[in-house]
Amino acid sequence: MNRDQFIRHATRGLWGQKKRDAALELRGAIEDKIYRHGLCGLSAADAERAALRDLGNPHAIARDLSRVHTAPAAIRTTLLLGVAGLLSLQAVAQIPAVGASLWPKAQTACKFDEAMLSALPAAQAGPLRQALADPTRRQALIDQCQQMSPVPGNHLLRLPDLLQAFRTAGIGVQDMTDGRGFVYTLSFPGQPNLQTVSFDYSVRQVKGTPHIDIISFVQRLREATTVPLTISGLVNPTLSFGPARIQLGTPSTPVLASNVHLPLVFDQLITPLNAATGKSSPLVMISEEGSTPGQRYAYALNAPDGTLYGLLSNEELLTPCNCPQDMNPMYSLRVRSTQGGQIPVEHGNATARPMAVTTMPELVQATRWGKHAVLAYRLNGSDLRHLTLTPVPAAQVRIVQP
Repeated sequence: MNRDQFIRHATRGLWGQKKRDAALELRGAIEDKIYRHGLCGLSAADAERAALRDLGNPHAIARDLSRVHTAPAAIRTTLLLGVAGLLSLQAVAQIPAVGASLWPKAQTACKFDEAMLSALPAAQAGPLRQALADPTRRQALIDQCQQMSPVPGNHLLRLPDLLQAFRTAGIGVQDMTDGRGFVYTLSFPGQPNLQTVSFDYSVRQVKGTPHIDIISFVQRLREATTVPLTISGLVNPTLSFGPARIQLGTPSTPVLASNVHLPLVFDQLITPLNAATGKSSPLVMISEEGSTPGQRYAYALNAPDGTLYGLLSNEELLTPCNCPQDMNPMYSLRVRSTQGGQIPVEHGNATARPMAVTTMPELVQATRWGKHAVLAYRLNGSDLRHLTLTPVPAAQVRIVQP
């Protein structure tokens, strides 16, 4: 079924101008979804199929549109708001959402204990200790910290929710350990061969419920199975695994697609980085945190909003720091999406803005010269098994003030 057929089915029961108005609203919703799926790398045909699948049953939409466009004018606006929500969120009701929890260690970041204070420069630690000595000011600081603290990138997902989502989609799930471990055989409709996936050593217990972090979950599926594995959307994205479609995260604990892509980009870049430097080069992944505190500049790229990029930088490597002896400066890797045609740089201590480079040898050469530099890669495609990275020419990356 294409979009025109979908619209005809969804507007049955309406006539004349009411039918034309409803069709116009529905076409706009479909085109918006197609655009968003296209940002995630789907072809035009695949994006249209995904958009129509998101909207669900056209006959159910027809019932709601009929109620709106035959209602009295006095309440039509209220009903239109409900239909707008239906068109934008209908997929949420059809896709099982997987609950996410914060990493336990992430919840201790705002305690202002001595270990944290001792790591600060004396000029910062002294005034902070004075403020913390006052119980009222201490609580105010803690509250402010918790409000401003960014969401950590690698959430823990409820394993029972994930397995139930598999079963709901028709995937057979057999526990191979009789409840003593986390090894499962999966059977897929129309496929004779069983596939075994182990989540052992990746599971953490949170309040008695097994959880697995997003990075490990995706990596285990990539390594142990062969069915299609794709992702769409930027916030609380939908993971498609064979016939299963799973919404990762919830509004209260959102998951960002950039952090799902981050380790996959790391795997592709670490080997050529080592080859370019001629040694085993440390590379740190910096997850997206949902906010941009301390923004100093931005990368301006000629791309639609929501386009994902991998950003390989030597800034952390060249910025002086009073780091403990067991913490070595590293190259850094981020995955970010464009906002208003730009990617904000959310933290860092360098005073000079970096220059853009086109190749990894150029990045290494800039490091040897002591110059801050960044190499941008455009992420092409939503297929997590065949993610491709395209270096962006330096001439197409502008460093601008936000």
